[in-house]
Amino acid sequence: MQQGTRMLSDDWLKRYAPYLLAAIALLILLPANHLIPLIDRDEPRFAQATREMIQRGEWIVPYFNNQYRFDKPILIYWMMRAAYAVFGVNEFAARLPSVLSTILFVLVVFHMGSRWFSVRAGFFAAVGLLTCAQVLMHGRSAVADMPMVAMVALAQYALYELMHDEGPRYPRKWFWLFYGALGLGFLAKGPV
Repeated sequence: MQQGTRMLSDDWLKRYAPYLLAAIALLILLPANHLIPLIDRDEPRFAQATREMIQRGEWIVPYFNNQYRFDKPILIYWMMRAAYAVFGVNEFAARLPSVLSTILFVLVVFHMGSRWFSVRAGFFAAVGLLTCAQVLMHGRSAVADMPMVAMVALAQYALYELMHDEGPRYPRKWFWLFYGALGLGFLAKGPV
């Protein structure tokens, strides 16, 4: 019993929780991601548009069936393109950006909960987030939702640090993180 108590101590959680949360997220989100065909109407469109961008050597203008596709901003296409370069053009690579964005989102929630409440609260908030149906669905989908959600959470965390009563320790770091996350969130799913 004492071993289990020591394992979930605040010091242990502070040190190992990010790794544990990333491992849990990978175990939940990655299995069979390559076996399930692209579904819905959006997944195949994002994946095909990225493929057509690669074929054209295009980095800015997405195409779908040889026509402009300005439905969504460019970040998800860049992320899929990077995954395609490493893993080839397949379902696994198309969904990998959402999986990685979900891991970032979970880690940001852990750090926010740890900072605002306690390390234990941050850990259980992050684990609880991983069990939400929408996170499980969009975290394994080849769509732009999870990159945008991760960037919004990161911007909120940076904004909190900038506005905290005691003053941030590194105001420039939080300033750049705030505006960088907002910019990437805009590139992920902002207005076109």
